[in-house]
Amino acid sequence: MIVEHASQRAELRSGEILVLHLSGVLKSDDLRGLLERVRSRITGVSALDVLFDMSALQMLPGDTRRRLTDEIRALPLRAAAFVGGDFALRIIGTVVMRMLDAERAEPRPVRFFDDEGEALAWFAQLRDAGKPPTPDPTATVGVSRSRIDKLILALSCASFDLFDVPEAEIAVEAEDDFGLLEGVFQLFIDELSVTKIMLGQSLAAAEAARDELEQRLGTIEEQRLTIAELSIPIIDAWDGVLTLPVVGAIDTQRAADMTDQLLLRVAETRAHSVILDLTGVEVIDTGSAAHLVRLIRATGLLGARCVLTGIGPQVARTMASLGLDLGGVRTLRNLKDGLRLCIRESDPRLGRGS
Repeated sequence: MIVEHASQRAELRSGEILVLHLSGVLKSDDLRGLLERVRSRITGVSALDVLFDMSALQMLPGDTRRRLTDEIRALPLRAAAFVGGDFALRIIGTVVMRMLDAERAEPRPVRFFDDEGEALAWFAQLRDAGKPPTPDPTATVGVSRSRIDKLILALSCASFDLFDVPEAEIAVEAEDDFGLLEGVFQLFIDELSVTKIMLGQSLAAAEAARDELEQRLGTIEEQRLTIAELSIPIIDAWDGVLTLPVVGAIDTQRAADMTDQLLLRVAETRAHSVILDLTGVEVIDTGSAAHLVRLIRATGLLGARCVLTGIGPQVARTMASLGLDLGGVRTLRNLKDGLRLCIRESDPRLGRGS
């Protein structure tokens, strides 16, 4: 049985040996697609010897290594052999298998070969022996002190984020057991360096997003202030006469803002009259009505008097039900009458014939 996906190929021999021919730069999606097809063909198989042919493999990226671990986990793996490839690829293969071994009570045997025939012969020996030999965990590995010092120095540089200095590079001096350890640590440092770069990019993107959000919030605040100013249009209707047309609902916050801005304008212009036109106000709550009364009184303390115009039935009913004291406050039917009154009282000659 032969299964192909993209440039990758899988071959099932004798129902118990799976040969994966990997080539080029192995992409995660290509590996997933290949092994999905393999699993659909091996239903009922209880044990497999898997041979990874890496003779044409150029690179095994980090995401593919993680995918490889996940995909092999789903196979009924009995033993694994890696054929071909340089020492760096053998290190990666070892890392993948050790990750799988960490999940199992008993590790699966794994070996590296230069020739496919040697790997197949090893599989046959394992099957004939019944139970694969287990390595001696007490075996001693000899290594020079200088190699240990270089390894410690490289890890120290990585711990301080010094990935671009020569000391952070671990050179595999010999393809022995300690060389395997050196390669694993170099792989770890490379992955850590990539992770730090990605983290820096993510932080930079988050900072940019935060700055953009702050700019948008600033724009929204400016727009809010502009809308607030437009919602309180204080007009210099005549010399010494200010007009404030109020449109829409008056809540407590808006009434307070009107008080602040109107008193400021009265003080700046030394106005003697203020016309509050409520033609555009249909409903007013009790709190806002009380604010208007306080506004009228505060205006009087600055030497100006208020004239109310355009009071509708609902507003009049609310103000009357509250028993608010509007003594001394002139109320007129519309803004035109209010403006005529203020002009006439400021200069009687201008009001004649009106």
